[in-house]
Amino acid sequence: QEGIKAFYVFSDKQLKALIEAMPRNKADLYLVKGFGETKVGKYGENIIQIIEKYDRIK
Repeated sequence: QEGIKAFYVFSDKQLKALIEAMPRNKADLYLVKGFGETKVGKYGENIIQIIEKYDRIK
């Protein structure tokens, strides 16, 4: 949406941590290493929605 590549926003380690944690809400997302106020505030809702969609199709 912002026209930037994912690796500029999240490192490979952060993406791996997301996959391992599979946070279900913003509180869970704050527990993922590398996700603080800025990233959770800016991308948190979208991340949670993507994880919810993944859960429905798997």
